Amino acid sequence: MAFDNASLAAAHSLVQLNVSSAHQISNRTFAIISRLNPSDASPDGQKTVIVALTAKAKAAGKLISIVEIAKRELIQNGIKCFQYTALRSEVVDVERSRKNDDEDDEDDAFETMGDVKESTTKKRSMPVITIYLSTKSVKELKVAFGEQT
Repeated sequence: MAFDNASLAAAHSLVQLNVSSAHQISNRTFAIISRLNPSDASPDGQKTVIVALTAKAKAAGKLISIVEIAKRELIQNGIKCFQYTALRSEVVDVERSRKNDDEDDEDDAFETMGDVKESTTKKRSMPVITIYLSTKSVKELKVAFGEQT
């Protein structure tokens, strides 16, 4: 099931943040808390604030740490937090590893077919995690990904 961020952004105030291994945990945690804080957030008549944090596989651990620290801080301040976790994959080009020429013993039994043009990259499907945080329950996210409080 494909989920559309555009429809979510139309109905709610969607803030998208990326997390990489170079980002500091404290900076991203502060960004989440400041956007979800009810004193800074919009009044009841306006759109619900949703913070969407996205990370690739190498930074997934850092993303989870940031979310858990932010949730703990929000709960200590008496703010209820709803979490929705989405997983998807992204096709990326990865450099091919070069074969060693020392493996000629195995190749002696096979006849070569001539020069084969090998590409220097290969395509791989890499996982991407997106965690949505909100102070109110969001029906669209709950239906698509389930809800965690």
